[in-house]
Amino acid sequence: MTRKLGTVTAAVVGSHPDDVAFVVDDGRGRTVEHRAGDTVPLASAIKVVHLATYARAVAPGELDPAEPVPLPEWKRWYLPNTDGGAHPKALQRLGVTEPDDTVTLEQMVTAMIQESDNAVPDYLRDRLGDAALADAARRTLEWQPAPPGLDGLGFKGGNLPGVVTEAMTDPDTMSQLSCAV
Repeated sequence: MTRKLGTVTAAVVGSHPDDVAFVVDDGRGRTVEHRAGDTVPLASAIKVVHLATYARAVAPGELDPAEPVPLPEWKRWYLPNTDGGAHPKALQRLGVTEPDDTVTLEQMVTAMIQESDNAVPDYLRDRLGDAALADAARRTLEWQPAPPGLDGLGFKGGNLPGVVTEAMTDPDTMSQLSCAV
């Protein structure tokens, strides 16, 4: 499964080398870098929390990636003209053309990551709840509460070991994440 993640990563970097920058550190001395020293905007970073929450629900069978989701249920969370065309691009990629079409939950999550569809995180939040998101952020991504007086969450130690590290070491989680990267 790690090979699949590497193949997807290589394909993205190969086709968009100037649009991608990252550093992945598994905490055990293995790192992968591309344009690590470049300053680039961080887009939709919160979606990593939703992805981790989804993976944590799939692993024990709480969610089924093959579950069909009616298109109206996905579109209920879509706010037109707010995502740079991500939602319509996802529907096009998936071949969704009819109002009564269905997609799988996995396809939706893939759209959240691949096209940066903004409707999917809201759908997942509604399905899984705020507590699951907070737990995944805290346990899987090692996010910590902000210091007193500051709102939000921060990365422990300034790194992001969670989803990618877990994907590198846990075949069950990797099988779910590799489809969404």
